[in-house]
Amino acid sequence: MHAHISVKELAARVAALEAEVESLEKKVESLGKESGEHEDGEAIVKSYIKLRPRYNEVKDAIQILTGKLATLKEMTLKEMTVRQRLDDLD
Repeated sequence: MHAHISVKELAARVAALEAEVESLEKKVESLGKESGEHEDGEAIVKSYIKLRPRYNEVKDAIQILTGKLATLKEMTLKEMTVRQRLDDLD
């Protein structure tokens, strides 16, 4: 069952939570400035998000080509992958 909460109580709770969020945001900003890493961290995340789709496309293309090559050589994909890694070591 639902507890009865008045609009005033709800508004007070929302205001308290908003104040807590604002306080925590200021604390995070302050810690970021102190460490000097906050902005760099954001830049790294943005770069990662931007590059991730391209990485996935390249990885998928390599897997497709490796699968086709394995079929042509009558090998399993696992055998082909192991062979490629050994060839890369030579």
